[in-house]
Amino acid sequence: MHPPFMLLYIFLNLIATTSSVRVPQTAENATAVEAPNPWFYVMVIDAGSSGSRMKVFQYRLPSPVINSSATDSIDRYIVCISYSALAPSSVVKSLLALVEYAKGRLAAVRPFWKYFPVYLRATAGMRDVVPARRDALMHECIRYLKETPFYFREDYAQVLSGEEEAAFGWLSLNADNRTLAGYDQDASLGWLDMGGASFQIAFVPTRSHYVLQNLFPLALSPKGYSSIRLYTKSYLHYGLVEANRRVSAAIISKELLRVDSVSTINNPCYFKGMDYQPDFATALFPNTAGNKCAALVRQLFGSSTTTCWVRDCTFDGVYQPRIDNTRFVAVSNFATVADSLGLHATGSLEEWHQATRRVCSMPYDEFTTMYAHVKRRRRDGLCFDSTYLYVLLSEFLKFGSAVNTTLEFRKYTRSGIELDWTSGSVTYTASATPTTTISAYRKAVSMASVASQEGFLGETSEEALNATFGETGLRGIAPFFMDEVFPPFSNDDELQEEIELEELLLSREPRLASMPELEIMT
Repeated sequence: MHPPFMLLYIFLNLIATTSSVRVPQTAENATAVEAPNPWFYVMVIDAGSSGSRMKVFQYRLPSPVINSSATDSIDRYIVCISYSALAPSSVVKSLLALVEYAKGRLAAVRPFWKYFPVYLRATAGMRDVVPARRDALMHECIRYLKETPFYFREDYAQVLSGEEEAAFGWLSLNADNRTLAGYDQDASLGWLDMGGASFQIAFVPTRSHYVLQNLFPLALSPKGYSSIRLYTKSYLHYGLVEANRRVSAAIISKELLRVDSVSTINNPCYFKGMDYQPDFATALFPNTAGNKCAALVRQLFGSSTTTCWVRDCTFDGVYQPRIDNTRFVAVSNFATVADSLGLHATGSLEEWHQATRRVCSMPYDEFTTMYAHVKRRRRDGLCFDSTYLYVLLSEFLKFGSAVNTTLEFRKYTRSGIELDWTSGSVTYTASATPTTTISAYRKAVSMASVASQEGFLGETSEEALNATFGETGLRGIAPFFMDEVFPPFSNDDELQEEIELEELLLSREPRLASMPELEIMT
Protein backbone atom coordinates (compact mmCIF):
# COMPACT_ATOMS: atom_id res chain seq x y z
CA MET A 1 0.00 0.00 0.00
CA HIS A 2 1.28 3.49 -0.92
CA PRO A 3 2.56 5.36 2.20
CA PRO A 4 -0.01 8.26 2.07
CA PHE A 5 -2.86 5.77 1.82
CA MET A 6 -1.31 3.75 4.63
CA LEU A 7 -1.36 6.83 6.91
CA LEU A 8 -5.00 7.56 5.99
CA TYR A 9 -5.97 3.95 6.74
CA ILE A 10 -4.33 4.09 10.20
CA PHE A 11 -5.99 7.46 10.95
CA LEU A 12 -9.48 6.22 10.05
CA ASN A 13 -9.03 3.12 12.17
CA LEU A 14 -8.01 5.27 15.14
CA ILE A 15 -11.20 7.32 14.74
CA ALA A 16 -13.35 4.19 14.58
CA THR A 17 -11.64 2.72 17.64
CA THR A 18 -12.06 5.94 19.62
CA SER A 19 -15.75 6.25 18.72
CA SER A 20 -16.48 2.75 20.02
CA VAL A 21 -14.78 3.19 23.38
CA ARG A 22 -17.26 2.43 26.25
CA VAL A 23 -18.35 5.55 28.12
CA PRO A 24 -18.24 4.85 31.88
CA GLN A 25 -21.78 4.62 33.28
CA THR A 26 -22.79 6.64 36.31
CA ALA A 27 -26.00 7.03 38.27
CA GLU A 28 -26.68 10.21 36.28
CA ASN A 29 -26.58 8.65 32.83
CA ALA A 30 -28.04 5.30 33.85
CA THR A 31 -31.38 6.11 32.22
CA ALA A 32 -29.92 5.27 28.83
CA VAL A 33 -29.54 1.59 29.76
CA GLU A 34 -32.41 -0.70 28.87
CA ALA A 35 -33.11 -3.53 31.28
CA PRO A 36 -34.67 -6.82 30.15
CA ASN A 37 -38.32 -7.41 30.98
CA PRO A 38 -38.12 -7.75 34.77
CA TRP A 39 -40.36 -9.65 37.14
CA PHE A 40 -43.31 -7.66 38.42
CA TYR A 41 -45.08 -8.51 41.67
CA VAL A 42 -48.73 -8.14 42.68
CA MET A 43 -50.21 -8.80 46.13
CA VAL A 44 -53.79 -9.90 46.68
CA ILE A 45 -55.42 -10.09 50.10
CA ASP A 46 -58.15 -12.69 49.74
CA ALA A 47 -60.64 -11.83 52.50
CA GLY A 48 -62.92 -14.87 52.52
CA SER A 49 -65.68 -16.05 54.83
CA SER A 50 -63.45 -18.47 56.77
CA GLY A 51 -60.15 -16.59 56.78
CA SER A 52 -58.02 -13.96 55.08
CA ARG A 53 -54.91 -14.72 53.09
CA MET A 54 -52.07 -12.79 51.50
CA LYS A 55 -50.97 -14.03 48.10
CA VAL A 56 -48.02 -12.75 46.08
CA PHE A 57 -47.99 -13.20 42.30
CA GLN A 58 -45.20 -12.64 39.81
CA TYR A 59 -45.10 -12.23 36.05
CA ARG A 60 -42.77 -10.89 33.41
CA LEU A 61 -43.50 -7.47 32.03
CA PRO A 62 -45.27 -6.49 29.83
CA SER A 63 -48.58 -7.25 31.50
CA PRO A 64 -50.05 -10.72 30.99
CA VAL A 65 -52.89 -11.21 28.56
CA ILE A 66 -53.77 -14.86 28.05
CA ASN A 67 -51.35 -17.53 29.21
CA SER A 68 -50.72 -18.10 32.88
CA SER A 69 -48.62 -20.56 34.79
CA ALA A 70 -48.50 -20.82 38.55
CA THR A 71 -45.22 -21.25 40.36
CA ASP A 72 -44.91 -21.25 44.12
CA SER A 73 -47.43 -20.29 46.74
CA ILE A 74 -46.85 -17.54 49.25
CA ASP A 75 -49.89 -17.39 51.43
CA ARG A 76 -50.88 -17.03 55.03
CA TYR A 77 -54.21 -17.30 56.78
CA ILE A 78 -55.48 -15.09 59.56
CA VAL A 79 -58.91 -14.64 61.12
CA CYS A 80 -61.45 -13.42 58.57
CA ILE A 81 -61.58 -9.63 58.68
CA SER A 82 -65.37 -9.68 58.39
CA TYR A 83 -65.45 -10.98 61.97
CA SER A 84 -64.08 -7.57 62.95
CA ALA A 85 -67.27 -5.86 61.82
CA LEU A 86 -68.31 -5.02 65.38
CA ALA A 87 -65.00 -3.20 65.95
CA PRO A 88 -63.68 -2.02 62.55
CA SER A 89 -60.48 -0.60 64.02
CA SER A 90 -59.37 -4.10 65.00
CA VAL A 91 -59.03 -5.05 61.33
CA VAL A 92 -55.68 -3.24 61.21
CA LYS A 93 -54.14 -5.95 63.38
CA SER A 94 -55.16 -8.57 60.85
CA LEU A 95 -53.92 -6.59 57.86
CA LEU A 96 -50.67 -5.79 59.63
CA ALA A 97 -49.85 -9.49 59.95
CA LEU A 98 -50.48 -10.06 56.24
CA VAL A 99 -48.56 -7.03 55.01
CA GLU A 100 -45.59 -7.82 57.24
CA TYR A 101 -45.61 -11.32 55.83
CA ALA A 102 -45.48 -9.97 52.27
CA LYS A 103 -42.63 -7.64 53.23
CA GLY A 104 -40.64 -10.60 54.46
CA ARG A 105 -41.23 -12.60 51.31
CA LEU A 106 -40.35 -9.65 49.05
CA ALA A 107 -37.39 -8.45 51.11
CA ALA A 108 -35.00 -9.15 48.22
CA VAL A 109 -36.71 -6.53 46.05
CA ARG A 110 -37.30 -3.96 48.77
CA PRO A 111 -35.99 -0.98 46.73
CA PHE A 112 -38.92 -1.47 44.34
CA TRP A 113 -41.81 -2.02 46.78
CA LYS A 114 -43.48 1.27 45.91
CA TYR A 115 -44.16 0.03 42.38
CA PHE A 116 -45.88 -3.25 43.34
CA PRO A 117 -49.69 -2.99 43.79
CA VAL A 118 -51.56 -4.54 46.70
CA TYR A 119 -55.26 -5.39 46.33
CA LEU A 120 -57.80 -6.22 49.01
CA ARG A 121 -60.60 -8.35 47.59
CA ALA A 122 -63.33 -9.49 49.93
CA THR A 123 -65.85 -12.16 48.97
CA ALA A 124 -69.08 -13.62 50.36
CA GLY A 125 -68.25 -13.19 54.03
CA MET A 126 -68.03 -9.43 53.52
CA ARG A 127 -71.00 -9.30 51.14
CA ASP A 128 -73.09 -10.68 53.98
CA VAL A 129 -72.11 -7.97 56.50
CA VAL A 130 -74.61 -5.19 57.27
CA PRO A 131 -73.86 -2.31 54.82
CA ALA A 132 -73.01 0.33 57.46
CA ARG A 133 -70.56 -1.99 59.19
CA ARG A 134 -69.13 -3.16 55.89
CA ASP A 135 -68.45 0.44 54.86
CA ALA A 136 -66.75 1.18 58.18
CA LEU A 137 -64.65 -1.95 57.87
CA MET A 138 -63.54 -1.17 54.32
CA HIS A 139 -62.73 2.40 55.36
CA GLU A 140 -60.31 1.06 57.99
CA CYS A 141 -58.76 -1.29 55.42
CA ILE A 142 -58.21 1.57 52.98
CA ARG A 143 -56.78 3.83 55.66
CA TYR A 144 -54.21 1.24 56.68
CA LEU A 145 -53.24 0.07 53.18
CA LYS A 146 -52.52 3.67 52.16
CA GLU A 147 -49.77 3.68 54.79
CA THR A 148 -47.99 0.58 53.50
CA PRO A 149 -44.85 0.90 51.35
CA PHE A 150 -46.60 -0.80 48.42
CA TYR A 151 -48.56 0.81 45.59
CA PHE A 152 -52.20 1.25 46.62
CA ARG A 153 -55.23 3.21 45.47
CA GLU A 154 -58.62 3.38 47.14
CA ASP A 155 -60.29 1.45 44.34
CA TYR A 156 -57.88 -1.44 44.96
CA ALA A 157 -59.97 -2.35 48.05
CA GLN A 158 -63.10 -4.03 46.77
CA VAL A 159 -65.93 -6.28 47.84
CA LEU A 160 -66.15 -8.54 44.80
CA SER A 161 -69.53 -9.37 43.38
CA GLY A 162 -70.29 -13.06 43.23
CA GLU A 163 -70.22 -12.86 39.43
CA GLU A 164 -66.70 -11.38 39.46
CA GLU A 165 -65.53 -14.11 41.82
CA ALA A 166 -66.96 -16.77 39.51
CA ALA A 167 -65.44 -15.21 36.37
CA PHE A 168 -62.01 -14.89 37.99
CA GLY A 169 -62.19 -18.53 39.04
CA TRP A 170 -63.04 -19.56 35.49
CA LEU A 171 -60.02 -17.58 34.26
CA SER A 172 -57.73 -19.23 36.83
CA LEU A 173 -58.86 -22.71 35.83
CA ASN A 174 -58.67 -22.28 32.07
CA ALA A 175 -55.37 -20.42 32.21
CA ASP A 176 -53.88 -23.25 34.25
CA ASN A 177 -55.40 -25.78 31.86
CA ARG A 178 -53.91 -23.98 28.80
CA THR A 179 -57.34 -23.54 27.23
CA LEU A 180 -57.20 -19.76 26.81
CA ALA A 181 -54.43 -19.36 24.24
CA GLY A 182 -56.07 -19.62 20.82
CA TYR A 183 -59.37 -19.80 22.67
CA ASP A 184 -61.67 -22.64 21.64
CA GLN A 185 -65.11 -22.67 23.26
CA ASP A 186 -65.38 -26.46 23.04
CA ALA A 187 -62.10 -26.89 24.94
CA SER A 188 -62.94 -24.58 27.84
CA LEU A 189 -63.77 -25.96 31.28
CA GLY A 190 -66.69 -25.02 33.52
CA TRP A 191 -66.01 -23.80 37.08
CA LEU A 192 -67.71 -24.81 40.34
CA ASP A 193 -66.48 -23.30 43.60
CA MET A 194 -68.02 -24.11 46.99
CA GLY A 195 -67.03 -21.68 49.74
CA GLY A 196 -68.20 -21.30 53.31
CA ALA A 197 -70.84 -18.62 52.69
CA SER A 198 -71.60 -18.99 48.97
CA PHE A 199 -70.92 -21.07 45.90
CA GLN A 200 -70.29 -20.04 42.29
CA ILE A 201 -70.71 -21.55 38.86
CA ALA A 202 -69.22 -20.23 35.60
CA PHE A 203 -69.13 -21.79 32.15
CA VAL A 204 -69.52 -21.06 28.45
CA PRO A 205 -72.81 -22.64 27.33
CA THR A 206 -72.84 -24.71 24.16
CA ARG A 207 -75.07 -22.05 22.56
CA SER A 208 -73.36 -19.10 24.23
CA HIS A 209 -75.09 -16.49 22.07
CA TYR A 210 -78.32 -17.42 23.86
CA VAL A 211 -77.24 -16.49 27.40
CA LEU A 212 -80.31 -14.63 28.71
CA GLN A 213 -79.08 -13.52 32.13
CA ASN A 214 -75.96 -13.37 34.33
CA LEU A 215 -73.72 -12.74 31.32
CA PHE A 216 -70.09 -11.82 32.03
CA PRO A 217 -68.35 -10.87 28.75
CA LEU A 218 -64.60 -11.40 28.60
CA ALA A 219 -62.09 -10.12 26.03
CA LEU A 220 -58.83 -12.05 26.27
CA SER A 221 -56.64 -9.69 24.31
CA PRO A 222 -56.07 -5.93 24.08
CA LYS A 223 -57.73 -5.95 20.66
CA GLY A 224 -60.69 -7.94 21.96
CA TYR A 225 -60.58 -10.50 19.16
CA SER A 226 -61.29 -13.36 21.58
CA SER A 227 -64.62 -12.36 23.08
CA ILE A 228 -66.23 -14.86 25.46
CA ARG A 229 -69.85 -14.87 26.61
CA LEU A 230 -69.48 -16.39 30.05
CA TYR A 231 -72.42 -17.39 32.23
CA THR A 232 -71.70 -16.72 35.92
CA LYS A 233 -73.88 -17.09 38.98
CA SER A 234 -73.17 -16.81 42.70
CA TYR A 235 -75.50 -18.17 45.38
CA LEU A 236 -75.10 -16.29 48.66
CA HIS A 237 -76.07 -18.24 51.83
CA TYR A 238 -75.62 -21.55 50.02
CA GLY A 239 -71.98 -22.08 51.01
CA LEU A 240 -71.18 -25.20 53.03
CA VAL A 241 -70.92 -23.55 56.46
CA GLU A 242 -73.93 -21.31 55.91
CA ALA A 243 -76.07 -24.21 54.67
CA ASN A 244 -75.23 -26.25 57.78
CA ARG A 245 -76.22 -23.36 60.02
CA ARG A 246 -79.48 -22.87 58.15
CA VAL A 247 -80.43 -26.53 58.50
CA SER A 248 -79.65 -26.50 62.24
CA ALA A 249 -81.64 -23.29 62.69
CA ALA A 250 -84.60 -24.77 60.80
CA ILE A 251 -84.60 -27.87 63.01
CA ILE A 252 -84.55 -25.78 66.17
CA SER A 253 -87.27 -23.43 64.90
CA LYS A 254 -89.52 -26.37 64.10
CA GLU A 255 -89.06 -27.82 67.59
CA LEU A 256 -89.78 -24.47 69.23
CA LEU A 257 -93.13 -24.38 67.46
CA ARG A 258 -93.98 -27.63 69.19
CA VAL A 259 -92.80 -26.75 72.73
CA ASP A 260 -92.03 -23.59 74.67
CA SER A 261 -88.33 -24.32 75.21
CA VAL A 262 -85.86 -26.96 74.18
CA SER A 263 -82.25 -27.73 75.10
CA THR A 264 -81.52 -30.82 73.00
CA ILE A 265 -82.76 -31.71 69.51
CA ASN A 266 -82.24 -34.63 67.17
CA ASN A 267 -80.42 -33.84 63.92
CA PRO A 268 -80.62 -36.49 61.16
CA CYS A 269 -77.41 -35.15 59.57
CA TYR A 270 -75.25 -36.19 62.56
CA PHE A 271 -73.61 -39.54 63.24
CA LYS A 272 -74.98 -42.06 65.72
CA GLY A 273 -73.32 -41.44 69.07
CA MET A 274 -72.19 -37.90 68.26
CA ASP A 275 -73.43 -34.78 70.00
CA TYR A 276 -72.66 -31.22 69.03
CA GLN A 277 -73.03 -27.85 70.74
CA PRO A 278 -73.28 -25.15 68.04
CA ASP A 279 -72.79 -21.43 68.57
CA PHE A 280 -76.29 -21.13 69.99
CA ALA A 281 -77.76 -22.59 73.18
CA THR A 282 -79.41 -25.75 71.87
CA ALA A 283 -77.39 -28.97 71.66
CA LEU A 284 -77.96 -31.24 68.64
CA PHE A 285 -77.96 -35.04 68.75
CA PRO A 286 -78.18 -37.60 65.95
CA ASN A 287 -81.42 -38.95 64.59
CA THR A 288 -80.88 -42.23 62.78
CA ALA A 289 -84.04 -42.17 60.70
CA GLY A 290 -83.17 -42.97 57.10
CA ASN A 291 -83.04 -40.21 54.48
CA LYS A 292 -84.28 -37.34 56.64
CA CYS A 293 -80.99 -35.45 56.22
CA ALA A 294 -81.45 -35.28 52.44
CA ALA A 295 -85.07 -34.20 52.93
CA LEU A 296 -83.97 -31.34 55.19
CA VAL A 297 -81.32 -30.29 52.68
CA ARG A 298 -83.87 -30.15 49.86
CA GLN A 299 -85.92 -27.67 51.86
CA LEU A 300 -83.05 -25.17 51.62
CA PHE A 301 -83.64 -24.83 47.89
CA GLY A 302 -87.20 -23.56 48.07
CA SER A 303 -90.46 -24.95 46.82
CA SER A 304 -90.48 -27.36 43.91
CA THR A 305 -93.45 -25.42 42.53
CA THR A 306 -91.51 -22.17 42.08
CA THR A 307 -92.21 -20.89 38.58
CA CYS A 308 -89.38 -20.91 36.06
CA TRP A 309 -90.18 -18.19 33.53
CA VAL A 310 -87.61 -19.46 31.03
CA ARG A 311 -86.85 -22.94 29.76
CA ASP A 312 -83.93 -23.75 32.05
CA CYS A 313 -83.73 -23.06 35.80
CA THR A 314 -81.89 -24.45 38.82
CA PHE A 315 -83.92 -23.66 41.96
CA ASP A 316 -86.10 -20.79 43.15
CA GLY A 317 -86.63 -19.82 39.51
CA VAL A 318 -82.93 -19.00 38.91
CA TYR A 319 -82.03 -19.11 35.22
CA GLN A 320 -79.12 -21.32 34.13
CA PRO A 321 -78.35 -22.42 30.57
CA ARG A 322 -78.13 -26.16 29.98
CA ILE A 323 -74.83 -27.71 31.06
CA ASP A 324 -74.85 -30.45 28.40
CA ASN A 325 -71.61 -31.23 26.52
CA THR A 326 -69.42 -29.38 29.03
CA ARG A 327 -66.48 -30.46 31.18
CA PHE A 328 -66.65 -29.05 34.70
CA VAL A 329 -64.04 -28.85 37.42
CA ALA A 330 -65.28 -28.52 41.02
CA VAL A 331 -62.84 -26.97 43.50
CA SER A 332 -62.57 -25.89 47.16
CA ASN A 333 -65.08 -27.70 49.38
CA PHE A 334 -66.35 -29.82 46.49
CA ALA A 335 -62.89 -31.31 46.06
CA THR A 336 -62.12 -31.47 49.78
CA VAL A 337 -65.28 -33.43 50.60
CA ALA A 338 -64.77 -35.76 47.62
CA ASP A 339 -61.25 -36.44 48.88
CA SER A 340 -62.51 -37.05 52.43
CA LEU A 341 -65.01 -39.59 51.07
CA GLY A 342 -62.17 -41.39 49.30
CA LEU A 343 -63.51 -40.69 45.81
CA HIS A 344 -61.36 -40.46 42.70
CA ALA A 345 -61.01 -37.08 41.02
CA THR A 346 -63.38 -38.25 38.29
CA GLY A 347 -65.69 -40.23 40.55
CA SER A 348 -69.32 -40.37 39.43
CA LEU A 349 -72.28 -38.92 41.27
CA GLU A 350 -73.52 -42.45 41.90
CA GLU A 351 -70.22 -43.25 43.64
CA TRP A 352 -70.67 -40.06 45.68
CA HIS A 353 -74.19 -41.17 46.62
CA GLN A 354 -73.05 -44.61 47.76
CA ALA A 355 -70.17 -43.14 49.78
CA THR A 356 -72.58 -40.71 51.46
CA ARG A 357 -75.00 -43.46 52.44
CA ARG A 358 -72.14 -45.54 53.80
CA VAL A 359 -70.69 -42.68 55.85
CA CYS A 360 -73.98 -41.44 57.28
CA SER A 361 -75.03 -44.92 58.42
CA MET A 362 -71.90 -45.51 60.52
CA PRO A 363 -71.81 -45.26 64.31
CA TYR A 364 -69.60 -42.36 65.34
CA ASP A 365 -66.92 -44.53 66.98
CA GLU A 366 -66.59 -46.71 63.88
CA PHE A 367 -66.59 -43.67 61.61
CA THR A 368 -63.84 -41.83 63.53
CA THR A 369 -61.66 -44.94 63.37
CA MET A 370 -62.15 -45.54 59.65
CA TYR A 371 -61.78 -41.84 58.75
CA ALA A 372 -59.04 -40.96 61.21
CA HIS A 373 -57.01 -39.48 58.33
CA VAL A 374 -59.58 -36.68 57.94
CA LYS A 375 -59.11 -33.68 60.23
CA ARG A 376 -61.67 -33.58 63.00
CA ARG A 377 -63.20 -30.26 62.07
CA ARG A 378 -63.86 -31.72 58.60
CA ARG A 379 -64.71 -35.21 59.77
CA ASP A 380 -67.54 -34.40 62.19
CA GLY A 381 -69.54 -32.59 59.52
CA LEU A 382 -68.88 -35.06 56.72
CA CYS A 383 -72.37 -36.62 56.72
CA PHE A 384 -74.07 -33.25 56.23
CA ASP A 385 -71.41 -31.94 53.83
CA SER A 386 -71.55 -34.95 51.52
CA THR A 387 -75.36 -35.05 51.59
CA TYR A 388 -75.70 -31.35 50.84
CA LEU A 389 -73.22 -31.37 47.95
CA TYR A 390 -74.69 -34.52 46.42
CA VAL A 391 -78.25 -33.14 46.48
CA LEU A 392 -77.07 -29.79 45.09
CA LEU A 393 -75.07 -31.30 42.23
CA SER A 394 -77.36 -34.13 41.20
CA GLU A 395 -80.77 -32.49 41.59
CA PHE A 396 -80.61 -28.71 41.67
CA LEU A 397 -77.64 -27.94 39.40
CA LYS A 398 -78.88 -30.70 37.05
CA PHE A 399 -75.64 -32.71 36.80
CA GLY A 400 -77.65 -35.87 37.41
CA SER A 401 -79.60 -35.38 34.17
CA ALA A 402 -77.00 -33.59 32.01
CA VAL A 403 -76.03 -35.14 28.69
CA ASN A 404 -72.36 -35.74 27.85
CA THR A 405 -71.19 -33.66 30.83
CA THR A 406 -68.21 -34.62 32.99
CA LEU A 407 -67.35 -33.50 36.50
CA GLU A 408 -63.84 -33.56 37.96
CA PHE A 409 -62.88 -32.70 41.53
CA ARG A 410 -59.61 -30.78 41.64
CA LYS A 411 -57.82 -29.07 44.55
CA TYR A 412 -54.57 -27.95 42.96
CA THR A 413 -53.12 -26.41 39.81
CA ARG A 414 -50.65 -28.14 37.53
CA SER A 415 -47.91 -26.71 39.72
CA GLY A 416 -49.40 -28.26 42.83
CA ILE A 417 -50.79 -25.15 44.52
CA GLU A 418 -54.34 -24.35 45.53
CA LEU A 419 -56.70 -23.66 42.65
CA ASP A 420 -58.89 -20.63 43.35
CA TRP A 421 -60.06 -17.33 41.84
CA THR A 422 -57.12 -15.12 42.85
CA SER A 423 -54.75 -15.78 39.96
CA GLY A 424 -57.58 -15.11 37.51
CA SER A 425 -58.17 -11.76 39.18
CA VAL A 426 -54.54 -10.80 38.58
CA THR A 427 -54.78 -11.77 34.91
CA TYR A 428 -58.02 -9.81 34.53
CA THR A 429 -56.83 -6.62 36.24
CA ALA A 430 -53.16 -6.60 35.21
CA SER A 431 -53.83 -3.66 32.93
CA ALA A 432 -55.14 -1.66 35.91
CA THR A 433 -51.61 -0.83 37.03
CA PRO A 434 -50.92 2.62 35.53
CA THR A 435 -48.43 2.70 32.66
CA THR A 436 -46.62 5.53 34.45
CA THR A 437 -45.96 3.20 37.38
CA ILE A 438 -44.70 0.46 35.08
CA SER A 439 -42.45 2.91 33.21
CA ALA A 440 -41.06 4.28 36.47
CA TYR A 441 -40.40 0.74 37.67
CA ARG A 442 -38.52 -0.17 34.48
CA LYS A 443 -36.44 2.99 34.80
CA ALA A 444 -35.66 2.24 38.45
CA VAL A 445 -34.60 -1.29 37.60
CA SER A 446 -32.38 -0.01 34.77
CA MET A 447 -30.70 2.52 37.02
CA ALA A 448 -30.21 -0.07 39.75
CA SER A 449 -28.65 -2.43 37.23
CA VAL A 450 -26.09 0.14 36.10
CA ALA A 451 -25.40 1.36 39.63
CA SER A 452 -24.76 -2.20 40.71
CA GLN A 453 -22.31 -2.76 37.85
CA GLU A 454 -20.41 0.40 38.81
CA GLY A 455 -20.37 -0.43 42.52
CA PHE A 456 -22.72 2.33 43.67
CA LEU A 457 -25.09 -0.05 45.50
CA GLY A 458 -24.63 -2.15 48.58
CA GLU A 459 -25.12 -5.83 49.25
CA THR A 460 -28.89 -5.62 49.80
CA SER A 461 -29.43 -4.05 46.39
CA GLU A 462 -27.22 -6.69 44.80
CA GLU A 463 -29.56 -9.31 46.25
CA ALA A 464 -32.52 -7.36 44.89
CA LEU A 465 -31.03 -7.37 41.41
CA ASN A 466 -30.25 -11.06 41.59
CA ALA A 467 -33.85 -11.73 42.55
CA THR A 468 -35.11 -9.47 39.76
CA PHE A 469 -32.84 -10.66 36.95
CA GLY A 470 -31.89 -14.12 38.18
CA GLU A 471 -32.73 -17.33 36.39
CA THR A 472 -35.64 -18.04 38.74
CA GLY A 473 -36.26 -14.78 40.61
CA LEU A 474 -38.63 -15.35 43.50
CA ARG A 475 -39.57 -18.69 42.01
CA GLY A 476 -36.69 -19.94 44.15
CA ILE A 477 -38.72 -19.37 47.30
CA ALA A 478 -40.20 -22.60 48.59
CA PRO A 479 -43.98 -22.64 49.00
CA PHE A 480 -45.36 -21.82 52.43
CA PHE A 481 -48.78 -22.89 53.59
CA MET A 482 -50.44 -22.19 56.92
CA ASP A 483 -53.96 -23.47 57.44
CA GLU A 484 -56.51 -21.11 58.89
CA VAL A 485 -56.14 -20.40 62.59
CA PHE A 486 -59.89 -19.90 62.92
CA PRO A 487 -61.26 -22.17 64.24
CA PRO A 488 -58.18 -23.11 66.32
CA PHE A 489 -56.58 -26.53 66.23
CA SER A 490 -58.74 -28.94 68.20
CA ASN A 491 -55.77 -30.78 69.72
CA ASP A 492 -51.98 -30.96 69.80
CA ASP A 493 -51.90 -33.78 67.23
CA GLU A 494 -53.51 -31.58 64.57
CA LEU A 495 -51.10 -28.76 65.35
CA GLN A 496 -48.17 -31.15 65.00
CA GLU A 497 -49.56 -32.33 61.65
CA GLU A 498 -49.60 -28.73 60.42
CA ILE A 499 -46.02 -28.17 61.58
CA GLU A 500 -44.82 -31.33 59.83
CA LEU A 501 -46.66 -30.36 56.64
CA GLU A 502 -45.12 -26.89 56.71
CA GLU A 503 -41.61 -28.34 57.18
CA LEU A 504 -42.18 -30.77 54.31
CA LEU A 505 -43.35 -28.04 51.95
CA LEU A 506 -40.53 -25.71 52.90
CA SER A 507 -37.97 -28.41 52.20
CA ARG A 508 -39.25 -29.57 48.81
CA GLU A 509 -37.83 -28.42 45.50
CA PRO A 510 -39.57 -25.32 44.12
CA ARG A 511 -41.92 -25.90 41.21
CA LEU A 512 -40.90 -23.78 38.24
CA ALA A 513 -43.18 -22.40 35.60
CA SER A 514 -42.81 -23.41 31.98
CA MET A 515 -44.76 -20.69 30.17
CA PRO A 516 -43.02 -17.34 29.84
CA GLU A 517 -45.86 -14.89 29.22
CA LEU A 518 -47.31 -14.96 32.72
CA GLU A 519 -45.79 -16.71 35.66
CA ILE A 520 -47.83 -16.34 38.81
CA MET A 521 -46.82 -17.07 42.35
CA THR A 522 -50.00 -17.70 44.37
